[in-house]
Amino acid sequence: MLAGFARQFNPLSIPKAGYQIGLTSLLLLAGAGSVHDATALNETRTLSFHHTHSDEDLTVTFKRDGRYDEEALKQLNHFLRDWRTQDQTTMDRHLFDILWEVYRDVDGKKPIQIISSYRSPATNAMLRRRSSGVARFSQHMLGHAMDFYIPDVPLEQIRYAGLRLQRGGVGFYPTSGSPFVHLDTGSIRHWPRMNHDQLAKVFPDGRTVHVPTDGKPLKAMSWRWPTSKSAAMATTLPPSARSPACSPRCSRAASLPRTTRKPQRPSSVPNPHPRLSWPLRHRHRVRRPQRPCNWPRPRRRSFRHRNPKLR
Repeated sequence: MLAGFARQFNPLSIPKAGYQIGLTSLLLLAGAGSVHDATALNETRTLSFHHTHSDEDLTVTFKRDGRYDEEALKQLNHFLRDWRTQDQTTMDRHLFDILWEVYRDVDGKKPIQIISSYRSPATNAMLRRRSSGVARFSQHMLGHAMDFYIPDVPLEQIRYAGLRLQRGGVGFYPTSGSPFVHLDTGSIRHWPRMNHDQLAKVFPDGRTVHVPTDGKPLKAMSWRWPTSKSAAMATTLPPSARSPACSPRCSRAASLPRTTRKPQRPSSVPNPHPRLSWPLRHRHRVRRPQRPCNWPRPRRRSFRHRNPKLR
């Protein structure tokens, strides 16, 4: 599928900024290590829920033949309302796609147990006064988050499935009164932070944007986002689908360290300024000797002297 997309892709028909955004999206889909192929067309997706506070049950098919069902989304908006104030909002429909893929990956059998989804600003402020773990601008207030667990499925397994998707935030609360996992459609992040060994267990190939607690990428992360179209096609397409411009040399250059790709000074040309880097870019900024203290300072003319029209 990626090979056909590459043949039809014409970078001259879109501006440079749009090309970069589209290239980044292509790489995220191709190299982020998604759990399953979530871009399958003509797909029908169904989820079953049980709300632990309102004691309501719902089984809904929110996507039919690859398209969202608006009536089903309205049912979900009402079902995932704030159970304290009965306020509701428009939930992010992409959240249900993430939840459906996680549910399929962990091979869930029982309905998803909802602990919290939408929160009104008043409810979020009340919870924030009670606990320091509630964010001031929580994704729950936007309808972009859900706290849940799946019966007979370990919480760590749900957490790992959400991390592998790399489509939003993943929170892990195993010591809560009712243990749960948090998923949202915000920026890609996770908490609490995982150490190097834990992340390596989830991402053996190292292809992840998550960073361990020590701040260093995984050792296996020799792969990097390509910066050109040729390098992108060389890393995402099979060898049979690459164009002549996408030679192995392109992919090899993209994987080399950044220092080896910089132009180096020829060994036969001496550096006139050993203390400066080559090439010398600021020749006109060579430092001049300071004027002795006994020299008279030049008289500074006012702005009117330099502009005769203002005299």
